[in-house]
Amino acid sequence: MTTTEKLEVRIKYCGGCNPYFKRENIEETLRASYKFINFSFEDGVFTVAINGCTTSCVSGEVVFNSMESEERIRKKFESFLEKHFIKI
Repeated sequence: MTTTEKLEVRIKYCGGCNPYFKRENIEETLRASYKFINFSFEDGVFTVAINGCTTSCVSGEVVFNSMESEERIRKKFESFLEKHFIKI
C-alpha cells in the first residue's frame, strides 16, 4: 500500500433481528474518524463486524457487539490497526 492508496476495510452488519442499539452509530464513528480508510460493504483486507447484540451472528477481525463511546470505538479499532497495519 502506497501513501496515496487508501486501506480497504469491509463493514459487515448482523441481520438486525434484535438490536439493542443503533448499529449505524459505530459505522458513522469509524467513517468520520478515519478518512484515510475506504470502508465498503463489498471487499476489504479485513472485516469490521457490527452486531446488534451479544449473540454475535457476524464475525470479523474487529467485532463490535454493543454501543460503546466514540472514544472506545476508536481505541479498539486503532489497537487492531497498529497491531496489524499502521501506526496511528
